[in-house]
Amino acid sequence: MKSAPFYGWVVVGTAFAMLLMAYGAQFAFGIFFTALLEEFGWSRAGLSGAFALSLGAGFIYDRTGSYDLAWWLAAAFNVVALALLGFVRPPRGSSLIGLEPVFKEA
Repeated sequence: MKSAPFYGWVVVGTAFAMLLMAYGAQFAFGIFFTALLEEFGWSRAGLSGAFALSLGAGFIYDRTGSYDLAWWLAAAFNVVALALLGFVRPPRGSSLIGLEPVFKEA
């Protein structure tokens, strides 16, 4: 009768695969930097800033844990979304129920 493989090697293999992907994604950023700049037309500062924010999120995760990080990221997203919502203009004549115009011109 053949025994099952030692469970510790499954953990080691999984940890190896996870670290390989994590470090690969982190250090491959420099390889794709110019391609991302050309494809999306972003500035070097903007793209580097986005990468720096991802590193900052990792620092917060290390200090506080995943629950607090998710809460703060969700709160920041909601603040930005609500701030940008002020720039949205609905089309004329639309309303929630469709009967009255939202903006009435004087």
